[in-house]
Amino acid sequence: MSAGGAFGGNRGARPVPPEKGVFPLDHMHLCDLEKKDYINCLKFEGHKSEKCRHFSKKYLECRMEKNLMAKQDMSELGFRKVDELQAPSLEG
Repeated sequence: MSAGGAFGGNRGARPVPPEKGVFPLDHMHLCDLEKKDYINCLKFEGHKSEKCRHFSKKYLECRMEKNLMAKQDMSELGFRKVDELQAPSLEG
């Protein structure tokens, strides 16, 4: 006896909206170059996203510039200033 709905979904569960809200898809392909750069980096780096963060940042900046998402400070999206990233570590 199946407890889930069609396609394995739970019929009684309420959908949860995304944390940042709904944002439009890039139907006009305004940020395709940035998206492709990020995807190519992921493929080249074995899907290690931390090595491609600079491409991810450029993609998000493009989306904000083209009004495809709300403008926010990059620090709110998990990015630090460039000088902090390039500073040598003080650990051991």
